[in-house]
Amino acid sequence: KEREAEEKAAAKAAGVRPGAPVQYIPGMAPVGNEQAQSARASQALAAAAEVAAILNKKGEVVEAPAPGSVSTATVKVPEKKIGIVIGPKGSKIQLIQEKTGAKIDTTGEIFTITGPPAAVSQAELAIKELVEKGYCAMQYEDFSENFVSVHPSCFPDLIGKQGCVIREIKDK
Repeated sequence: KEREAEEKAAAKAAGVRPGAPVQYIPGMAPVGNEQAQSARASQALAAAAEVAAILNKKGEVVEAPAPGSVSTATVKVPEKKIGIVIGPKGSKIQLIQEKTGAKIDTTGEIFTITGPPAAVSQAELAIKELVEKGYCAMQYEDFSENFVSVHPSCFPDLIGKQGCVIREIKDK
């Protein structure tokens, strides 16, 4: 009886009917009512403010995140281009996250970018460049892009013997 009473109390606290099956997804917190979720969100903001206050006392200045300063964007990446965007062992996604400060989550073809608005727009641009071109300007320090129209009959002269001319152009 005590166990049943505890289960009923826990179910009532979680906002679920007593005796109804609870949907449990491994790795995720149980779904609660809206009041509990808003309480958790306010606790998270309070904790962030406390951390900022502690760090300020140490002499380090840290901006506390404002509730409305987080932006989200989604980019649909074609299935054939997902590997190009993620990169070997996730290197390209990590590079974009480090350089922009945005967080990128992947679910199949959908890439969700969250973070400050400026960081989200930079990360979104970088992902779109990777999809369209296969590279992005963020990967290189002094990146510049120029285009020259060349007639196909001049390709052998431009490439050179075993690619020596084109390699020299790339090195400069």
